[in-house]
Amino acid sequence: MKNDWAKEVKKIKKDFLLINQNVSYQCKSIIDLINDPFLFRVFMNESNNLQNEQVLIYKKGFTYEIQGYFITEDSITPLDLISLIYFTDSKLPLFYLNILPNKIIKYLLPQLIQGMKRNKEIISVFKEEEIIHNVLFLLLSNICEKCYSLINKLNLLTCKECFIFLECFYKLRDTLFINSFNKQIFFINKLKEISEGLFSIKLSNKSVKKILIDRYIENISVNEIYFPFDYDYYVRGIVNESGIALQSAAKVPYMITLIVQSKNNSNKDSLSDQNKDNIIKNNSIKDIKNNSNKDYSIKDNNIKNNDYVKKSVKLQNEFDDLIFLDDKIKNRKIKNEKIQNENNLEFKKIIVKMGDDCRQDILTMQIIELFNEIFLKSELNIKLFPYKILTIRDVALIECVPDAITRDQMGKEGYLSIMDFFENKFGFRECKKYDLALQNFVSSYVGYSLLTYFVNIKDRHNANIMINKDGNLIHIDFGFIMELSPGNLNFELPVKLTTEIHNLLKSGIKDYFEIYKEKMVEGFLAIRKYSKEILNLVRPFSFLPCFKKDGINNLINRFKFNLSDEECKEFVLTLIEMAKEAKRTWIYDTFQYLTNDIRF
Repeated sequence: MKNDWAKEVKKIKKDFLLINQNVSYQCKSIIDLINDPFLFRVFMNESNNLQNEQVLIYKKGFTYEIQGYFITEDSITPLDLISLIYFTDSKLPLFYLNILPNKIIKYLLPQLIQGMKRNKEIISVFKEEEIIHNVLFLLLSNICEKCYSLINKLNLLTCKECFIFLECFYKLRDTLFINSFNKQIFFINKLKEISEGLFSIKLSNKSVKKILIDRYIENISVNEIYFPFDYDYYVRGIVNESGIALQSAAKVPYMITLIVQSKNNSNKDSLSDQNKDNIIKNNSIKDIKNNSNKDYSIKDNNIKNNDYVKKSVKLQNEFDDLIFLDDKIKNRKIKNEKIQNENNLEFKKIIVKMGDDCRQDILTMQIIELFNEIFLKSELNIKLFPYKILTIRDVALIECVPDAITRDQMGKEGYLSIMDFFENKFGFRECKKYDLALQNFVSSYVGYSLLTYFVNIKDRHNANIMINKDGNLIHIDFGFIMELSPGNLNFELPVKLTTEIHNLLKSGIKDYFEIYKEKMVEGFLAIRKYSKEILNLVRPFSFLPCFKKDGINNLINRFKFNLSDEECKEFVLTLIEMAKEAKRTWIYDTFQYLTNDIRF
């Protein structure tokens, strides 16, 4: 019977390939899949916990046709499990999820949370403390405002989905890990309150904002808090005077530097004065709100001459003028005597952002990780740089991109172009250091060009584009993806290829513009082969505003399944030619300069 089934699967695959002969079809595992059936057989023979029904399903084999793709025994991927949860009543997803490593479960958490709407048994997959904490954060983020206000009155909830989320939330909250979860929430809420307080008094002067931020972070203590983006690290404290007010037209995001230490090297003492009841010891954030009528502009000469104010202004300007901030942070003296002589301390910068739903940003980070895996599997030297985001309703903690500067900041530093910056940082165009930096730039520029095309990312002004110390290009801030664009104008082109980027690619010992075009074609075809995995990843979020209208269908259309590989090559080259020195890109950058002082 098994042989008959195998023949049938081969026939189905053959028919499928004939139907889609213009598309290079490839079925490979993504993100450390166990895709060898033999490994599963060994697992089943050794395990005594599997239900007979699960073994029977596996031994019979399976083939599913979901949304135009086949999922079979010998090609199933973790992302296929998401589709099986959404489009079938199969018991296979729970079977596979329970034997996948935690790092894959953690990667899939946003999709699994949405999958709870169809199958609450998914909650049984979450066992580790870090994963349970992240699940609790995500559950809170997915409850609507009305139901959140009734969070302790389940009988009054009107949303079926919110009821499921809250039911799962309370079930997980009864675990042994709730005390540590409450400490994390309390710490994050205190960081959020600083942003709320600053927002309430509508300050425009960034140096004054810094004075207030520093005043309150100085009084924030930590007690058994782990670093939000890495469970293996404790937070030992916050670097004094590390608060930085960031540019924002409406919100008050700010950056701070945390002192962290590996749990293996930590004695677990916090920086608090043994006050475990209050994270803020002396000054309440309410003081900021209560002073909302005060004029905080620096007008009075006595204030201007105050040493603390002058130091705060200097540090804020230092950040605004600094190319790579890390070296200065690392050299700053740690004032707390308890840890200043300890080894293995590290400094991690995070951004606290209030008032935005960052679930779109999290989805984009997942896509970036998936793209990186695709390029790795396809043996292509193309790369992107994901950073970590933790969102809890209307507050988000965002990992800072290390050792990087925005293109906007380059202009404010006096650099005339990216090439001017490269020559200053990496030497003469003919030298090896410059060439290595240019190679890094091309590999990353290809990655983000493909990302902006497939994910339809907009608002690509120069404050959202960075260059790191190795010459890699990195995009940040993904508030406008898929069907969303500033003003709903959809004005920007799919790829940003400005005159200065074109000149940079032409400045090396090789013609890197030609290399860029070759890599773009290779990367496009590689991504198209893994369209199933990409669509499995994004479909659970079709309810987000970015997928309004025909968001999923438009994403499918961007894979160009109607074109052969050769026709795809022509399409990509045409895309590049249209983007090269386009007037629309220049107009958008000019608009951002005139309205927000973003240099280009």
